[in-house]
Amino acid sequence: MREGPFQKQPTQVLCRQPVRGFGRCHRLVLGGAAQGLRWVPAAMCVLVVLCTGASVGCRGGPKIGSDTKPASAPAHTNGLGSAQTEPASTPASPALPEPSPVGPAAIKGIVRLSPGAELPSLTPVSSEQQGTPQPQLCSPPKRGDRQPVKLVADRGLSGVLVALSDFGKKQARAPRSHLLVIRDCRLTPSLIAAMIGDKLVIRNETNHPFLPKWTGDAFFQTLLKGQQREIVLERGGVNMVACGFATGCGRAEVVVMYHPLHAVTDQDGRFRIDDVPRDVKLLVHAWHPLFREAELSLVLARGEERNVELVLAPALAPTAPAGTPAPTSRGHASP
Repeated sequence: MREGPFQKQPTQVLCRQPVRGFGRCHRLVLGGAAQGLRWVPAAMCVLVVLCTGASVGCRGGPKIGSDTKPASAPAHTNGLGSAQTEPASTPASPALPEPSPVGPAAIKGIVRLSPGAELPSLTPVSSEQQGTPQPQLCSPPKRGDRQPVKLVADRGLSGVLVALSDFGKKQARAPRSHLLVIRDCRLTPSLIAAMIGDKLVIRNETNHPFLPKWTGDAFFQTLLKGQQREIVLERGGVNMVACGFATGCGRAEVVVMYHPLHAVTDQDGRFRIDDVPRDVKLLVHAWHPLFREAELSLVLARGEERNVELVLAPALAPTAPAGTPAPTSRGHASP
């Protein structure tokens, strides 16, 4: 159940572009930060907004949201001894903010296996590497255990990461929790896409003790049935979860991104990414360690919903006869 040949491959695939401040990480993980942009501090942005004119609270102007009322116009007499006040001028409406580059645009589509290609598998390990035999309470190993990506109808691929890059402006969202379960002596799902600041929860639902190991762990933490471990995701990149020393539980990849514009293909091989920036040239990537990465570029208009198709070829394709072109990965966007 514990496969070895691909344990270091994900990091090699996604960590080949040096970016200051992030180490060597692929643009797919960094997203907009891959362009080496420098973000203006939030405090400076607030200062610029507050000091662009009297209508937003700088020198002499009323502050929006304040209880302080503007001073009345000076009163004068009309010659009969009664005071007369000049009519107050109607205050100008505050300027509307510019539309945000993050609009209701969306990208959806499907990831397919290239024509003629077979679904790749992790290389099986020898009996000496498997360690303690699998408990009898779990189902015996199957070929599908070595195929983390599933082939579905219309050659769709379930369990592939799709992510955007080159969008320029930093994207953000509230932290989320992602559940990784040991069920029937197997980690599921086999691929999780998360963001810096999210939380990974590893829970054992099998009546057997397991020792799941997270990338960088100095020690193992045993999980009995019903117990769980929580990990705050503080570093970007590809991390592998597996069980060591005792019973194996397969493996799972956790890709930690610096942005929220990503998805994992569902049971039909389809995906959807919302809140996509508009009017900028984007790159759409499809990635899994068993496949060659595919990408395509596009530009979305405000409110547009674009349908795309990405085709993946296995990373370790079998040797083809002389003169036969090797399968390639590609992408296609519908007009």
